[in-house]
Amino acid sequence: MDSKVCVVGLGYVGLPLAALCAIKGHGVTGLDTNQFAVDKINQGLAHIKDVEVERLVKAGYLTGRLKATTDVNRVASSTIYLICVPTPVDENHDPDLLPLYSAVDAIAPFLKKKIWSLSNPLFFLGHVSKR
Repeated sequence: MDSKVCVVGLGYVGLPLAALCAIKGHGVTGLDTNQFAVDKINQGLAHIKDVEVERLVKAGYLTGRLKATTDVNRVASSTIYLICVPTPVDENHDPDLLPLYSAVDAIAPFLKKKIWSLSNPLFFLGHVSKR
């Protein structure tokens, strides 16, 4: 397969998703701001303590198709962008959309007409397109 997948956010959702995409044959670059997480993933290890996630990351790493970075320029040639960042809610149940906006702003310069970009379905409609 020649898809170049970028997974933005390598937490509980993004990390196993990135590993599964690599296992299924896609070249994957995970983008995260957490250098510790990136270093672990690039060693074939998960920074998340979960047996299944650890297994998936190791399997994805062993394919040679799973990489991680903090450098947004390394995902410029991706053809699919999957945004998996947290949107914590405050005491009024209003989401903090700053992580989403930051992710969209980071990859926006690389988006072209025929690139897929998916994000958490829990985001309020219109928030990504407004950016």
